[in-house]
Amino acid sequence: MRTWRDLVGALVFPRVRLADSDGMTGAGDWPGQRAGVEPGTGPERQWDVALSFAGAQRDYVDQVANALRARGVRCFYDADEQIELWGKYLAEELPAIYGEQAAAVVVFVSAEYAAQDWPRLERRAALARAVRERQEYVLPARFDDTPLPGLLSDLVAVDLRGRTPEQCAAMIAAKLVSLAVTGGSDGPRVLAGPPPAGRPLAEMNDPFALEVHRPVQPEDLSPGGLPELPAYMPREHDQLLAQVVRATAGGSSGIAVLVGGSSTGKTRACWEALGLLRNQDPPWRLWHPIDPTRPDAALRELPNIGPRTVVWLNEAQFYLDVAEARLGERVAAGLRELMRDRARAPVLVLATLWPQYWEALTVRPPGGSSDPRAQARELLAGHDITVPTAFTSAQMGRLAESGDARLMLAARLAEEGEVIQFLAGAPELLARYRNADATAKALIQAAMDARRLGTGVGLPHAFLETAAPGYLTGGQWDALGEDWLEQALVYTAIPAKGTRGPLTHIRPRPAASRAARSGSRDSGEQSAGGPGGVPGGLLYRLADYLDQYGRQHRKGQIPPPEFWAAAAAHALPTDQAALGAAAHALGLFRDTAQLYKNAISHGDPYPATGLLNVFEDVHPADRHPANWVVTHVAVHDPTPVSSLFPQLRRVGTEEDVITLADRAAKHASLTDPEGVAKLLERLQEAGASEQVAKLLDRDPAAQVAIDDVYDVIDLLNVLIKAGSQQQAHRLVYRATIYRP
Repeated sequence: MRTWRDLVGALVFPRVRLADSDGMTGAGDWPGQRAGVEPGTGPERQWDVALSFAGAQRDYVDQVANALRARGVRCFYDADEQIELWGKYLAEELPAIYGEQAAAVVVFVSAEYAAQDWPRLERRAALARAVRERQEYVLPARFDDTPLPGLLSDLVAVDLRGRTPEQCAAMIAAKLVSLAVTGGSDGPRVLAGPPPAGRPLAEMNDPFALEVHRPVQPEDLSPGGLPELPAYMPREHDQLLAQVVRATAGGSSGIAVLVGGSSTGKTRACWEALGLLRNQDPPWRLWHPIDPTRPDAALRELPNIGPRTVVWLNEAQFYLDVAEARLGERVAAGLRELMRDRARAPVLVLATLWPQYWEALTVRPPGGSSDPRAQARELLAGHDITVPTAFTSAQMGRLAESGDARLMLAARLAEEGEVIQFLAGAPELLARYRNADATAKALIQAAMDARRLGTGVGLPHAFLETAAPGYLTGGQWDALGEDWLEQALVYTAIPAKGTRGPLTHIRPRPAASRAARSGSRDSGEQSAGGPGGVPGGLLYRLADYLDQYGRQHRKGQIPPPEFWAAAAAHALPTDQAALGAAAHALGLFRDTAQLYKNAISHGDPYPATGLLNVFEDVHPADRHPANWVVTHVAVHDPTPVSSLFPQLRRVGTEEDVITLADRAAKHASLTDPEGVAKLLERLQEAGASEQVAKLLDRDPAAQVAIDDVYDVIDLLNVLIKAGSQQQAHRLVYRATIYRP
């Protein structure tokens, strides 16, 4: 890896005149030294140790630096300080660092080191300091026996041949303790600042706090004498996971994403893998962000994650598949930055995902399409470890000999090797569904269809009540008693061997977070109520295993008309668009139109293009849908509004285009540079010059976020094209003074 020392080269170096020999100069000769201040006096030094080396040994020294940081040592290593050194003259900065700002300097001696200019500059500064202060300051460490001018023959050096980088770092850390640079038995110095994220791994002893499923207890056995978890049987995926964990323990940040269906042992495998880190020295921490919501907690605490931290992302879709305000992408981007931040290495990310969420987060969209999950895809791709659904015959045999009553019961009764599902209650759930009476089965099937067609976890009571009759025959419906719904819900709510029943009441949050209201619809953090519904209404949740079972066994089936009527009347506002898309895919255009209209009326602008597409296909001459859309669609988000203009110009009237343009110019948010650029482009294409002027009068250059340089450049080009030099200059000024 090339750093500032490699790139600057002779362009900077000639600014300092070096002597022909390596003799030490007197105090004050070095450009970075403060006049009248002796090195070693004044404020506390910035670095505990500085590393001076040649580029040929960078790989070794890089590992030493990582190991020192993990021990809490403040280590100057040039690759970590490229942003700080950017724009400065190295010939002035390096003597200050190696001659004043460090408490000690380790000189990594090699043939390459003796021959290069930058190491000579660093070494001369360090040796001059050592001569002035007459104390242990320069610590030589040798890769070979090359003579080094300036080093006295009796100065003891460490021979690195045969020593690992970790061993070298341990020696440096011990020497710093002996010099009273860092703490001894009390551990390394803790610098001021926010507390590190997470908790010590040694304190994380409750697997259920990290969302490991509680195991089923045999009905004929008292659980008093059983351990909290059944004995663990490692499988192939555990070996792959252990490789990632061991590599991370060695100093390199890593990520493992366990992908498997519901109740296949993903979280338990991650829990067991923590055992490889529990006895590490220095100790590890574990960070499990959940409060107030998972993505909010992740964004808030990501900057505080330090080295030797496990990032626990069970059901990672709750963090990464959150659409509103691009929360999921912001979390993914923050994690990517964490993984490549050498100053905070090593960090281990452990994540779990169902297969459908893995696909949604990692599949690249077709060419030309928007890419809403690009950050998540780059974070996850290539790090998946598949967790099989079932145990093999050999593994089942070992379970029978395990001595754990729960595993022995699973070995005897689990169907098709699905041991983990049995332990979590899944076989009982499936039996309860198969053996349910007509009304309970109708409720479960309506819930299965709703979930596989795109709803969130919470299903309103009114929706289930209205949809279920469509799954009954005429004779079954006529034979029902007045309390059929109550009786059916009692049956579906009974726990299945200690796990959630097939369809159970959940408590809606009275004030759902921003993340829960949008992308994280599978988290259960949904507010009650829907179009025409009563806020605070009852919500029900389908058991996870039955959810997956329904996706597999009801795939391709078209729900009855009562389902779609119930969806339009009672589904949650956040589910209307997904259900509309499902109806469109099934060719149910009337239901599609109604569901899309409901979603638009509740503030979701994205279905507007879909609604216009439906009417363009079915009634191409009808201009009323376009008129309705431009007067009802929310225009706060400029991105979906921009996508409407090409369609409106095709299916609407000029008046429709101007109406939408006027609303967008007055009310669109101006914080997203990409969205503002798209909106300006669409307005110009539509010939809405008056609306372009109105939008520019709102001063977007002063309001857009400028943290994404590419989006800012795109907006700058659009502003120039629009002829707004004032806005372009303002945007350039903000970008030049921006500091992250």
